[in-house]
Amino acid sequence: MFLFQRPFSAAQLLSTCCAIIQNIRKPKIWQQAGWQPSVPENKPHNVLIFLSPLASAALMLLSFPPLEFYITPFIALVPLIFLIDRSASTARAAAGTFIFAMAFWLGLLYWFTLFTKAGYLVAALILSGVMTLIPVIVRRLRERLGVPLTLSIPLVWTAASYVHAHGDVAFPWGQLPQTLTYIPVWLQMACVTGPYGITIWLATVNAMVYSLISVKGNRKKCAVWLAVLLAAPLTFGAVRFILHPGVEAEARTLRVAFVQPGIPQNIKWAPQMRDSTFFILRNLSLSQQENAPQLILWPEAATPANLRFERKYRRFVGNVAVELDACLLTGSPEYRWDSTAQKYDSYNSAFSFSADGRLRQSYDKTHLVPLSERMPYEDVFTFLREIDVGGSHFVPGEIFTVFEMEREKEKFGVLICFESIFPEISRKFVQGGARFLVNITNDAWFERTPAAYQHSSFLVLRAIEQGRDIVRSANTGVSAFYDRLGRRRAATKLFERTAVTATIHTYGTRTLYSRLGDWPAHIAWVGTLLLLCMAWLRGKKEKNEKHGRDLP
Repeated sequence: MFLFQRPFSAAQLLSTCCAIIQNIRKPKIWQQAGWQPSVPENKPHNVLIFLSPLASAALMLLSFPPLEFYITPFIALVPLIFLIDRSASTARAAAGTFIFAMAFWLGLLYWFTLFTKAGYLVAALILSGVMTLIPVIVRRLRERLGVPLTLSIPLVWTAASYVHAHGDVAFPWGQLPQTLTYIPVWLQMACVTGPYGITIWLATVNAMVYSLISVKGNRKKCAVWLAVLLAAPLTFGAVRFILHPGVEAEARTLRVAFVQPGIPQNIKWAPQMRDSTFFILRNLSLSQQENAPQLILWPEAATPANLRFERKYRRFVGNVAVELDACLLTGSPEYRWDSTAQKYDSYNSAFSFSADGRLRQSYDKTHLVPLSERMPYEDVFTFLREIDVGGSHFVPGEIFTVFEMEREKEKFGVLICFESIFPEISRKFVQGGARFLVNITNDAWFERTPAAYQHSSFLVLRAIEQGRDIVRSANTGVSAFYDRLGRRRAATKLFERTAVTATIHTYGTRTLYSRLGDWPAHIAWVGTLLLLCMAWLRGKKEKNEKHGRDLP
């Protein structure tokens, strides 16, 4: 990691971007804003049109875990904005953006090939297709309304990110806020704005950097705005860090242990490993007995049995809870009879056991992984339910169960695997009274790719957004504890077999984001639509005026 944190590497990246852009003759200053380029006077060389999207894709890839360059999140979009601004036509700008998007998504999501090569390409095409709309909209707003890039880029980019995160193929992986999860002080305003506020801010910073190095005159004004943009969230984050000890002192405490059994995916469900798996989980749990945990966490699908119906294994798990005199939560498959379809439905579930060994509550995963756990749009096109998705065909849950610890008077919500990347799911649990959050997952699918690190990084954002401590138990890692500021501790190595106990804090207050939700995203997409409508009306008016002048 030290290789990617040397100061000269960051400076070299920035100087390279500056050199590319400053070699192009600068256009006129946008008259009203004072810094924003107008329609370009000069067309860039075709080589730069090709290299700019690749440069942005490379800078973006360097920003994500586990690489995490310090400077790249603030300049990664600069070459792409140059492309959008200076391309000779909208079609060229869209083509260049598509090159950027494909290079970025194919590079970031290459671990998809571990499951499906066809799905890897399809996912990249869908995500890139949405991104290709960005330059089309941005240039239309500039041509018709004179909207500066420093306004249009943040709005349209955030609206596109919001589209990526919703629907049956929702996949908010690879978004801008994730690039700063290794420096949580920058992300503290997420407790007010959520992830989309971070997206608007980072996109604005990138657009402002481009404006600073690409226009004539008034750079002082641009530099001042850029300094304010960087100082404001940093100051807000520093204040939260300073105030945190006082907030923490008033919170309740709870001893929690996570178990990481480290069982490879290729043997996890082998019949001959069934009993061995249960004993691995039991022995790791009992190794924490002297640390007096009040809650034990086992990963997603940790128990290869139906605990509801297989009494032998249900008693086994309950006895572990009794031996430790603690509550126990485990992931496990669940099956329930569907009288209408005359078949058993499968669920990806979590079960809690009380300290006296009783199975108390369960939660069914509500947001299933497209193609792996469920076919997209199968509720609309029912024939898709018959397609073998190559994994387990699950039914989504409908109730956001908040688990209760009777003796400790605590409540918590459980994010199963993929659910940790969706901020609205964590928010629902906190709205239901959860005082802390738990994430159980089986990341053995990712093997030793960067996906395991990227998946765990989402919890930095979830902790800050909701103002809650989070504990993560992963089959093969990364397991860890996160405090309400997004700081991670006791993180495990991949495929390490271990168990760790630590004290967490539980909170009853709610953040502004928890109360208001994704208001910055709504401003972004509503603002984009309104501006597009205004652009359409302006275009129609100009066309009518031209037609009137042409009449004899």
